[in-house]
Amino acid sequence: MDPDIEKLKDEGRILFAQGDYAAAEKCYTRAIGLNKADHILFSNRSACYLKQGNNQPALDDALVCIQLAPLWAKGYSRLGDALMATDRKFSALRWFKNGLKLDPSNQHMQEMLQQIQQELPEDQQEEILQSDAPLSAKSTTDPPAPALPAQSSTGSPPKPPVNVPLRAQQQPLQPQATPSAAPAGASPVLMARKASYPVTRKVQYPVGAKPPQRSQTPTMPNRP
Repeated sequence: MDPDIEKLKDEGRILFAQGDYAAAEKCYTRAIGLNKADHILFSNRSACYLKQGNNQPALDDALVCIQLAPLWAKGYSRLGDALMATDRKFSALRWFKNGLKLDPSNQHMQEMLQQIQQELPEDQQEEILQSDAPLSAKSTTDPPAPALPAQSSTGSPPKPPVNVPLRAQQQPLQPQATPSAAPAGASPVLMARKASYPVTRKVQYPVGAKPPQRSQTPTMPNRP
């Protein structure tokens, strides 16, 4: 063991016992800078944070402690205490339950478990105790309440958004061609007739190919 880390640990314990939680926190922070794999350092700093009312840092350090030593029951106790401080009794109950599986004789977790059971209805207690919560950071968050749809200023429920076709979203609208104006002096009747004629297209033939000959209709002789 590094003597500097052990010295900082001892100083942190003495300061914590004296009630100087901020100074103890600094000692454990310096020790963690020297060894980030020591789960006890994170556990002790979590307790310092919690004593100062810094609940979220206390919860984060407790999670790191459990990740480093998943079979160390005191880490579960630290996490349960941090969850209780943030009024997340559902999650705290699950983590105290998992901690007691590792250390059934832990008096603190037994007392906290009984306290939560007294505050929760019986049907919720049975549902929580019968379920096995996954040991991950996600289980530290109680299920959120379903979000209600926002109402408009008039008090009526909002209308669902109109579904716009994807093709209409991707392709810009093309401007429609406007009919060209008739030349000056043109007769309206001739222009109308010209517009009614079918549009013919010139057929392109390969080089050297001859267009097909049109069949000529024989002329009928004049009858007497």
